[in-house]
Amino acid sequence: MIKGSCLCEGVAYEITRFAKPPTHCHCKMCQKISGSAFGTYGTPEKGGFKFTRGDDLVRSYAATEEFVRSFCSVCGSTLLFAPKNGDHVAVALGTLDDEAGIAPSKHIFIESKADWFDVVDDLPKVEGYGD
Repeated sequence: MIKGSCLCEGVAYEITRFAKPPTHCHCKMCQKISGSAFGTYGTPEKGGFKFTRGDDLVRSYAATEEFVRSFCSVCGSTLLFAPKNGDHVAVALGTLDDEAGIAPSKHIFIESKADWFDVVDDLPKVEGYGD
């Protein structure tokens, strides 16, 4: 079990296992929501994510017609990115409390990369999701 929480620890969650390696997303939305050059998200197995505390503190924002972003209403920590159809969630890895035992596999939406940030690792760099 992998545990995580928001900055104020009002919201906590558990993940049983990740379905695939996480990615570093360089889209403009991830830059804005993280206040950084990119966001790093991992997708738990279907049904492998649950809130263990503070789900009443979680607020969601319809970021696009297809996707919702969720955050803690107290401290503002970004928590989840999910399609509105609800078939999976992606968890902001910066909110993990435990070691995940996985590493990001690629940089996505590299065409939107912040001009003030240089990607210097050897991970693949792809346009869009690159699936």
